[in-house]
Amino acid sequence: MHHQIRINTRKTPFLGRAILFLISLGCILGILAILISPLVFNERFHAGYLFLMAILAVLFRYMIRHFLWNTYGAEVLTLGENLTYQANYRYFKSKPEEFDSSTLYCHFIPVTEIKVSKPMLDQSDKMELGYLQFGDAEREWHTVLTQDELFMQDVIDQLDNKYGLNT
Repeated sequence: MHHQIRINTRKTPFLGRAILFLISLGCILGILAILISPLVFNERFHAGYLFLMAILAVLFRYMIRHFLWNTYGAEVLTLGENLTYQANYRYFKSKPEEFDSSTLYCHFIPVTEIKVSKPMLDQSDKMELGYLQFGDAEREWHTVLTQDELFMQDVIDQLDNKYGLNT
């Protein structure tokens, strides 16, 4: 079994997730209503119904992916022979991207600074948030999720210990 590093999403507030879920549910109910209405009202099923069902299906897929990402989303770095990156939505996963360990590099890219309400003894009252930029000789990639610099530096240290990163 390979070691994995998970960078989890910060959960969106309940109201935001509830709205995404309700829109998704509305799309499914709309598709069902379109399928049932010709039977109930003795109408012919025509191309307009298919077009509307296709739009609702695409909207459903988009909204449910956002709901799942904001609820369960994580970026997973798998440390095997090579580094593998994959976005995990719990029920959906992105295509794994593999990076050659012999030319691997990784950097922390700061994005913003936030005020910390209860700083630790050895930290200031501000925390820098950012993402990881990494790649190999062929391509470059970056994480979508921002995390604090200490967490990301720990990830970089783990990658450096495993692969001996190129700087």
